[in-house]
Amino acid sequence: MKKLFTFSFLMISALFVFSACSKKQIKPVPQDVTLSQQAFSVLDQVRKAYLEKNDQALKNLTTEEGYSELQKETKPFDSAQLTFDPRWVEMKGETVTVNVEWNGTWVKAGKKTSDRGMAIFELNDRPLKLNRILKGSPFKDPQ
Repeated sequence: MKKLFTFSFLMISALFVFSACSKKQIKPVPQDVTLSQQAFSVLDQVRKAYLEKNDQALKNLTTEEGYSELQKETKPFDSAQLTFDPRWVEMKGETVTVNVEWNGTWVKAGKKTSDRGMAIFELNDRPLKLNRILKGSPFKDPQ
């Protein structure tokens, strides 16, 4: 009887230990990761709005300064392809800086132009908006 009780106690204890270990723990997503994902999303939406020549979407995705800078840099084109590949994100207070590798092809009046480079975008506000292009703007092409 004593052996049966000990065996039962060990089996029940093992059952509790295994059942406690089998539950998946849900870890919260760090704020840095969430902010990075939002920055990537905003930049992708800006890229799409630029390709579609959607001025209203660009206004909604940028600050006044960012929109003004885009308007000054953007050159007319008939069609374009542009890809962004985020490389590095830095966060300082309310400002998020994203380094992006880009590749683009533009067609204007039958002439095809290709270029690639590294751009640095500054986003701020909440929700995030493109505030400035610090270096290597892909929106200056075709030249």
